[in-house]
Amino acid sequence: MGKGLIVATAEMGLGHLRAAQPFSVAAGSRLVIMGKNDESTHAEKKLWQRMLNGYERVSRYKSIPVLGPIVFAGMNALLSIPKRETVLRDCSRPTIPLKMVERAIKNGLCSGIIGVVQREEQPVLATFYAPALALSQQTDVPVFCQICDSDLSRAWVPSNPTQNNLYYFAPCERAQQRLVSYGVNPTSIFLTGFPFPHQLVGGSQEPLARKNWAQRYDFLTKAHPKLQSRPFHVVYAVGGAGAYWEIGVQIAQSLYHEITQGNVRLTLIAGTRPDIAAKYMSVKRSLMVSNEGIDVFYSSSYNEYFDGFAQIMETADVLWTKPSELSFYSALGIPIVMAPPLGPQEEANREWLLGFGGATDQRDPSSCNVWLLNQLYSGSLARMAKNGWGLGKRIALYEALDIINATANQSLAIAPTLEPECMEFTQI
Repeated sequence: MGKGLIVATAEMGLGHLRAAQPFSVAAGSRLVIMGKNDESTHAEKKLWQRMLNGYERVSRYKSIPVLGPIVFAGMNALLSIPKRETVLRDCSRPTIPLKMVERAIKNGLCSGIIGVVQREEQPVLATFYAPALALSQQTDVPVFCQICDSDLSRAWVPSNPTQNNLYYFAPCERAQQRLVSYGVNPTSIFLTGFPFPHQLVGGSQEPLARKNWAQRYDFLTKAHPKLQSRPFHVVYAVGGAGAYWEIGVQIAQSLYHEITQGNVRLTLIAGTRPDIAAKYMSVKRSLMVSNEGIDVFYSSSYNEYFDGFAQIMETADVLWTKPSELSFYSALGIPIVMAPPLGPQEEANREWLLGFGGATDQRDPSSCNVWLLNQLYSGSLARMAKNGWGLGKRIALYEALDIINATANQSLAIAPTLEPECMEFTQI
């Protein structure tokens, strides 16, 4: 078996890509995106593009009266997750969506990456269920699957869940329990957490994460309307499909006076969508005479986007976003303000966050200058930050790579410990 690690993912929002990025930039790894650089046929590429277009349309439909809820309900049915109380019961019976995915694989879905892996015989880490299922069924290489949410649908586990070359990295205990209920052997599941970028953690001893946490928590615990040592840094991030972009506009308008007075700094993250970045820039120009206090971040490159996002998270005091995979950023000690969830996995993430007190639901964005600042000065955000930091896992990247090395029975071209002084990076 050759050296190296293939990181397989799909452009279904930013969540699967975000989970893949920390692994893909380590020396010895390379990123393979389904339907892009996976040596897929023209027909398979068109299929992946149709799936992406459908995902983005449905994600934006929810806010459309009458039609939106109907279309969204259909997507929820396909991605349904058993109720929370069933997590310790046997839920291993294959579902219709799983059968649809496995039928598509037999008909050629993921054939491109199957050919790559069969030829190169390298271990694979997948952050999307389709390549994980396909490669575990049609290759003999070790396949590792990173779960990206606190709970998951049956589609993430093959009909035969005891295949011995498929392993899972679970971001939390709830996901771990769900995998067991789907029939996965507990010895094939590793509770590692969600993989954060190296630049936010710094190594297995977490030096960078601890530094950023200490500075953030010190500010949150001492925040006072008249005694602030620096501006309160509010970050609003849209999802990959651009849903809820208008909330960012409402936040900027509501916090206008606090921003101009230097008490608040606002960063609007438009992801990789130039249309939303243009809307945010228009709002910034209409509000900010001095062009200071509001930052708009956007990049057409995934690599640049994730690097820039990590830099923003270093100084963020609160992250306002959907309860997507970004829910796990609570582990960095960042309090989360949640926009309404889209889909069963985000509903599960919302419940998970509220369960340990790492987040709060958003109130009216147009009055966040009142309620959000009240949460800052009352200490509510500090408590959320402490809860997230205390219960979170931050070294998934390093633990997962150690496990891949050991399970694949080889020495990958990735330094096993990945401490800051020996970490190497390559561009995607």
